[in-house]
Amino acid sequence: MTNSWEKLGLTEFLAGDLTRLRIKHLDKDQLCLQGEHKIHAITEGGTLINETFNIKVVFPSSYPKDIPIVYGLSDNIVRDINNHVYNDGSFCLGSDLHLKLIIKSSPQISDFFNRIVNPFLYSYEYRKRFGSYPYGELSHGTPGLIDDYELLFDIKGKKALSRAFRALSNRKRVANKLICPCGCGRRLGVCEYRFKLNRFRGLQKRRWYADHIKKIYTC
Repeated sequence: MTNSWEKLGLTEFLAGDLTRLRIKHLDKDQLCLQGEHKIHAITEGGTLINETFNIKVVFPSSYPKDIPIVYGLSDNIVRDINNHVYNDGSFCLGSDLHLKLIIKSSPQISDFFNRIVNPFLYSYEYRKRFGSYPYGELSHGTPGLIDDYELLFDIKGKKALSRAFRALSNRKRVANKLICPCGCGRRLGVCEYRFKLNRFRGLQKRRWYADHIKKIYTC
C-alpha cells in the first residue's frame, strides 16, 4: 500500500464497523475497493435506513484531484437513470464541480464515503421504499446541472451563472473588473461575493469554465 493512500486514511477506513470493502486492485493508476458496505443512518424526521449494498469504488491515482467512480453490484441496486444509476452500474453522485468542492474540503477516504457515497445510498434506498427522495431531487441532464450550479454559487438565472463562469474563466485581476454575478451592480473586486467565487478556482481549469457554460446553454 502506497504512502499516499495511507495519508488519506485507507487503513483506518477499511477497519470501520460499517464496511466490508477490501482492496480488489491497486497499482500506479488506481485503487479499487470492492465488497459490502452498510448504511445505518436516520434522517431528522426519524426514518432509519439499515441496508447493505455490494459496491465497487475506483479511485484514480490522481485522487483527490479527480473524482472516484462508484458502481452498484448488488441486485438491490436497479440500473435506471431515474434512480441516478447508469446502465453500467455507476452512480450519478452529482455534478463534477459539486463533488470536487466537497473532496477538496475533506479529501480523506472516510469523508468521501460519509459526505458523498453514504448520502447517495441512503437517498436511493429511501426513494425505493417511500417513492420520493428525503432531501429533494434535482432534474436530470442539463436542467439538473443548472439547478445544481445555482445552489452551489448561491445565484439565480442564466445571466448570473454566465457571469460567474466568465469570472472563473479569467485570472483574478481580470475577473475583479467584471460585474459581480450576485446582482449588486458593482464590480466583483469590491463585492464580498468574490470570496465565495474564489472557492471554485483550481477545481477546474479556466478554459473548462469558459467552454462548459457555453455547452450547457446550447444543449
